[in-house]
Amino acid sequence: FVAYGNVLEGRAKAKCAVELAKTVGDKGAEGANLLLVAQTRFHDNRDESLRLGSLAQRLLKEDGDQKALKDAEEVLEVIRQDPSKKEKGKRKAGGASLAEMQASKSDLTMDVDMMRTRAVYFYGFTSRQAKPA
Repeated sequence: FVAYGNVLEGRAKAKCAVELAKTVGDKGAEGANLLLVAQTRFHDNRDESLRLGSLAQRLLKEDGDQKALKDAEEVLEVIRQDPSKKEKGKRKAGGASLAEMQASKSDLTMDVDMMRTRAVYFYGFTSRQAKPA
């Protein structure tokens, strides 16, 4: 589901798979699915994503699968990277100009396969307040 752009459905299925793996007692499957849940939380809650990714890495370490552990470490490196810090103190009193609004364009992406494959790419802009309240 995540590969087709339905992140919420993919997250729900991955959470069900985590619960199923807990019931069965398969720590490798639990860690892999928990890592998928962490990837779906990457854009909306980075702290929660980091917490889930660390827990998934711990579970994969206990399972002993070296390839999955290496993949988990790569995903955690991407999650740990600090987002670019934006300068908030240099705003004009009269509101944002058209050029500033055009400069604030950003692209939204969704990566799958342990963040190696780009599945969705949305070109657009993030809405910003044009005039201070």
